[in-house]
Amino acid sequence: MTPELPTLSEPIEINGVSFQTVISQAVIPIPEKIADGETCFKSGIRVTNHTSQDYFFFNFPSMLIPYIKLPNGQVLRAGYDTDSVIWPRNSHLVIVESGKSIDLLWNTSLIWIQFHKNIIKNKSKKIRGIPESYETAPKLTFIVPFRSYLILYYPGIEPLLPKPDIYQFRFGYYMQNNLEALLYSKNDHYNSYYRHIIPSVFTRIWIGLVDTLFVAIQVVENQDIHSTK
Repeated sequence: MTPELPTLSEPIEINGVSFQTVISQAVIPIPEKIADGETCFKSGIRVTNHTSQDYFFFNFPSMLIPYIKLPNGQVLRAGYDTDSVIWPRNSHLVIVESGKSIDLLWNTSLIWIQFHKNIIKNKSKKIRGIPESYETAPKLTFIVPFRSYLILYYPGIEPLLPKPDIYQFRFGYYMQNNLEALLYSKNDHYNSYYRHIIPSVFTRIWIGLVDTLFVAIQVVENQDIHSTK
């Protein structure tokens, strides 16, 4: 029987704020192996503010990092590609009032994407050693996108979720403790990075580093999903 939603990890509490991994469903069917075949769910962290002060939290890729534990126990800090905005903006800040909880969630899916890889056609005649022509061949790769255009991957492992099994996810929330110093320093890189944030909210942004606990998901063949209900 499919567990009730959502699936939460045990909380990790730091300075009066607790964090939990959130996965919207514990059983994920592998989509049909066609281009853009997709199974959607949500993942992220639940933040609960036990302090007497309201805090802001960033829901932004560089500050919320996904990790995956493979069936063999290997833990991977995932890299990702995104064509979202480069700098965090006010719209990426979410307030968590005293005594309240909020979920920072990404739209997540298992999806088949059709890529094209270059195949060199060797010919006898070359110009400066460069082959004269190329052709492309389709290639299906199993990836896990987070949020819009945010793709969880790990170089050298393909596919990331190759077969039905138990996988585990957690997230790291990393907010540096010298945020204000960086903003008002003469460092142009950091000034540019935070230039879209209103300075008055910086004293209300929660500062800290936390790794949530793992939550298990069961990846199953699409036809097996009915047997889990």
